[in-house]
Amino acid sequence: MSNQKLVVGLDIGTKNVKATIADISSNDIRIIGVSSVKTQGLDKGNIVDINQTAEAIKQVLSNVEEKAGTHNIKQVVTAIPANMLQLKIIETEYQIDQEAREIDNQDVERALNQAFEFYLDQDKAVVSFTPLYFKVNGLGNVGDPRRMMGKVLAVKGTMMSAPKYLMHNLKKAIETAGYQSQSFVAAPLAFSSVALTDDEKEFGTILLDIGGGQTTASVIQSNQLRYAFVDLEAGSDITNDIAVVLNTSKNSAEQIKIDFGNAMESQTRVEDTFSVEKIGQKNLDIVDERYLSQIIGARVDQILDNVGSALYRHDLLEAPGGIVISGGSAELAGLEEFVQNFYGIQTRIYSPDRMGMRHPEYTNVYGIIDYMSQLKDIDRLINHLISVNIDGKGVSVNVDKRSNNLFSKFNKPNASNNSSDEQEQVHNDSEKPSENNSSSTQQNSNNKQPKQGKQKLKNFWSKFF
Repeated sequence: MSNQKLVVGLDIGTKNVKATIADISSNDIRIIGVSSVKTQGLDKGNIVDINQTAEAIKQVLSNVEEKAGTHNIKQVVTAIPANMLQLKIIETEYQIDQEAREIDNQDVERALNQAFEFYLDQDKAVVSFTPLYFKVNGLGNVGDPRRMMGKVLAVKGTMMSAPKYLMHNLKKAIETAGYQSQSFVAAPLAFSSVALTDDEKEFGTILLDIGGGQTTASVIQSNQLRYAFVDLEAGSDITNDIAVVLNTSKNSAEQIKIDFGNAMESQTRVEDTFSVEKIGQKNLDIVDERYLSQIIGARVDQILDNVGSALYRHDLLEAPGGIVISGGSAELAGLEEFVQNFYGIQTRIYSPDRMGMRHPEYTNVYGIIDYMSQLKDIDRLINHLISVNIDGKGVSVNVDKRSNNLFSKFNKPNASNNSSDEQEQVHNDSEKPSENNSSSTQQNSNNKQPKQGKQKLKNFWSKFF
């Protein structure tokens, strides 16, 4: 393996931890090992038990090491879920010297540190930084300023940050498992790296990541993460609904969802039935698939309503690339058609086409590998700078809070960087759309306002309680 360039991707989800090891030394990525293990250390994407999370990380990485035939893995690249992220566009000018000289690594690092110190809140840590451009002496959109002559180095780019305590918990879980963090990748960027074409990334596409503990809607446009909204309902809520209504265990409900579930009622028949082992009863109950579809559909309707309302407020339901669905719950039968009918937008489901990874739940971990394989040398320098300072300075996306949900807005930063003002702006925006947003969306007949999912779910549950 001396000629190989191994990268280990780690995706720590609410229900499962996924990992893969791959060789990216050539143009064609070679997946060597893949694994997924269950964990109970997270709740809605946040670590609540470091030891349990670390145990799952240790197990999943041990599995991929065994498949790769190596035990020399020390570092991992980890996906950061959107509910942890904040994003800002930042820019700075750094005075290199009084006389022009050749720009080196330290000059780039100092310029970035200067920007981070100005824009970063004290309770945040940098996760990643994607340069939009560098300028040397005010000239040119330079991709890599090193080895150029100049006195002033300017940089502008997208800075992502997360709360220090969340990053600490994540790093501590990885370290407790016996590994180190090489770098971090925003989960929506990993998703888009493998699921979208160049045109879809450029002109705009909605990514819908439906996991076990939460659902994330992200908008990729101009090859950047432009917006993200997190709803704290997902596959586990569908399972819980089935368990409550059918009076069965969660394990049975999960299996019923996998074996017989369908989000589209029109695709089911009352003649098709299955048996249910009810709690506290010896006799099995018989349930038809149409009834099960009604249970599932009510919750999916509410999730899509929550997501759609956020997208509608920001006039984002007309993304030319449509909607691409992935995540651990994406293979629910009928889901693709349900989403397309709900929003009236072209929709497809993405699943990696790689041996051992042909399931939507592996999208992010596969995306990490692909994302890392495309990094330029300047990007690797920036990642190294961030990784050694992860507990110090860091990056941010404006955050919308809704029942502790976070979503980012692609706004030009305020030079005062007043965090309290930012939170108030976010709070108001999450409660109601602005007049400008409201009028602009109403003028567009194709940008349909989502249905009232909450009322539909309430009406459905009123049958039982």
